[in-house]
Amino acid sequence: VRENNKNILKISGGKKEVCQLVQSVNISPEKLLNKRVNFFAIVKVEKLSSGSLNLMVREINSKGKTIRYRTVKITKWTSPNWQRYNISFEVRKPTCKLQIYIKSNYLTGNDCIYVKDLELKITDIKK
Repeated sequence: VRENNKNILKISGGKKEVCQLVQSVNISPEKLLNKRVNFFAIVKVEKLSSGSLNLMVREINSKGKTIRYRTVKITKWTSPNWQRYNISFEVRKPTCKLQIYIKSNYLTGNDCIYVKDLELKITDIKK
């Protein structure tokens, strides 16, 4: 949807129990290692009667296997106001690649969650 000339992702339920969007981050391992990653998103829960929404960053090794998921979970107890969420961590070996996930779990057709201003920042680690 559009709001103030900006795109906003509107998420609601449907026939599938779990839906996910995945974006691979195409940055070489050399530019990721020993860096700080911050993934930001602004979320508003308009209606959420069941299920949840997960914002996730997946760390992957050189063989394509998952090392871990860093997750923020949005539920029916989440504030109905726009809130900014952050997943922050330092990239260490054996991480070689990152993927960003937006995953809905068991939402009904009446549920409605908005996500905007997605941002990924990779910076030097402050000593």
